[in-house]
Amino acid sequence: MYKQLLDYWYSIEFFLPNWPVNEKEDIDLRKKPLPWPHEENNPKISTSYDVYLGKAVAYDLIVWGLECLNLVVEDSPIERDQSKVCVCALKVDENGKYVAESFAFSSFAWALGFIVKAQNFNAKLSVDELEALQSQVNNNFVESLLEIHCKLNL
Repeated sequence: MYKQLLDYWYSIEFFLPNWPVNEKEDIDLRKKPLPWPHEENNPKISTSYDVYLGKAVAYDLIVWGLECLNLVVEDSPIERDQSKVCVCALKVDENGKYVAESFAFSSFAWALGFIVKAQNFNAKLSVDELEALQSQVNNNFVESLLEIHCKLNL
């Protein structure tokens, strides 16, 4: 019984939606100029920016997942959770360049996608698989940036 409880607790951690910052403090880069590069060039000050991609509502993602699994949404006892979810995030430095190893998927969005891909609501979620995917995306970002730098002779 304890193992079942711990397994449940472990799995539930994947399903905690959150928007990482106070929405009132968000800067919508579609409406404001990019905050980089900085005018000052002080080597003692290092600045980075968190960039959040894919703002969604938890309830909408849950409904999408249920529909993909051919489960009837109207019969589901889910609450209308209006929590905002960030699908993924990364960091850029003070010059707008990608900070290596900073890409991360929301565990909530990843878990729903994993379950839909597996077509099994009881699919076993694994932190190792999430981390491996994040590492692969990080590596792809770095390789792409290197290719761009080589093509531009930077």
